[in-house]
Amino acid sequence: MKKVYVLLLNYQNWQDTLECLDTLLKSDYPNYHVVIADNCSPNGAYEVLKEKLAQKNIVFNEKISELVFTFCKVSLVQTGYNGGFAFGNNFVIKHLINEDAYIWLLNPDTVVTDQTISAFVNCANAIPLTVWGGVSYSYTYKNKVVMYGGGTYNSWGIVRSIKKRKDAHLLRYIHGGNLFTHLSSFCINGFIAEDYFLYWEETDWCYHFLKRGGALRVCENAVVYDKIGGSVGKGYWQAYFMTYNKFRFFQKYFHQHLWKSFLTIFYYMIIEMLRSNRERTAAILQACIDFWRKRPMSRPE
Repeated sequence: MKKVYVLLLNYQNWQDTLECLDTLLKSDYPNYHVVIADNCSPNGAYEVLKEKLAQKNIVFNEKISELVFTFCKVSLVQTGYNGGFAFGNNFVIKHLINEDAYIWLLNPDTVVTDQTISAFVNCANAIPLTVWGGVSYSYTYKNKVVMYGGGTYNSWGIVRSIKKRKDAHLLRYIHGGNLFTHLSSFCINGFIAEDYFLYWEETDWCYHFLKRGGALRVCENAVVYDKIGGSVGKGYWQAYFMTYNKFRFFQKYFHQHLWKSFLTIFYYMIIEMLRSNRERTAAILQACIDFWRKRPMSRPE
């Protein structure tokens, strides 16, 4: 029975992380370990998590070097630097890379069922060397599917979440907040690109995985309930990173279509203007300017 490492990357929002952990600890799959990696939260979330885990009488490990050897069900570690989504996940993956085990990258603003891990393991055991996504339902509206594994994109840079089984063949990426695979996939495909900071990094990673002959699939019985935006929100930085990194991705792999993505982004900016959403309009415009002028990507303080 292979071990499953569940990786929760926490940034400030310790409340959601604890709720997610509570559901993970009810899993019917016995051989798992939850790693909470705090990405240098400026609000003291790491210390709060330590205190809350102690209050819940949850024994946990704090040493990144002990991940493979600890008998605890939970580890709480600090990355030491907010280098973004890929950096935080890579920080942990690098310490596990030689293990014959599975890893599940899971956003902390989710909750799971007691059978989610078992469902993923059954799928992964049946079809090895595959990257799996689960079925994400709305946390608020339990019967509403918000993502069926991941999504797709076209040459215009239009991104669409897959929401139905019949469209699963269109998958071009697995959502990074609900991605399950064997650790050997990172040996084969490399670590997640850290130059994106936030958004599009899993798309980049899956692009290379597909190029190497890998497969992206959906494990239908692996269910999570997603709060959608609980970790990042839908404000300035979400719009900025989505825009800038779309340009970055298309420049790297589809340079001939980069002009199309500019037209698409211009359309999105007009929509935000018509909605009187000044914050997101400003973010999209700033991302366009920064990318066009070849400025380094801005990052939050």
